[in-house]
Amino acid sequence: MTEYRQTPIGVAKFCYATEKDTQFDKDGIFHISLELTKAEAQPEIKAINEAISKKIAEIYKARPGTKNIKRATLPFKEEDGKIVIKFNLNLNPKVLIRIQTLCQWRLLFTKAQQ
Repeated sequence: MTEYRQTPIGVAKFCYATEKDTQFDKDGIFHISLELTKAEAQPEIKAINEAISKKIAEIYKARPGTKNIKRATLPFKEEDGKIVIKFNLNLNPKVLIRIQTLCQWRLLFTKAQQ
C-alpha cells in the first residue's frame, strides 16, 4: 500500500499545478518545487532516503550478485541555505486540490458549529 505524506507549508517555486509544463516533455508534466527550511525538510529528506534504501534492498534481494545500481538524481537540493524538494505528477492535480479543499471546508464547517 502506498504511504502518503503531507509536507510542511513552504514556498512554492516553478509551480505547474494548473497546466502541464511542456518545455522538456512533449506530453507535459505537472510539477512543483517546494522550498523549506533545513529543519522543516529533515523529516522529508529522511523519508525520501528511506524509500530509496528500501527499493535498493528489494533490487539486491531480487537479483543477488548485482554490483552497481544506476541511481537517479535526488529530488532535493540545498539552495541559499534552504532545501528545495521537487515533486512531479502525471495526474491532474486539480482533482487532488479539490478533494483537499473540500476536506478543509468540511473541517472548518464542523469546527464552526461546535
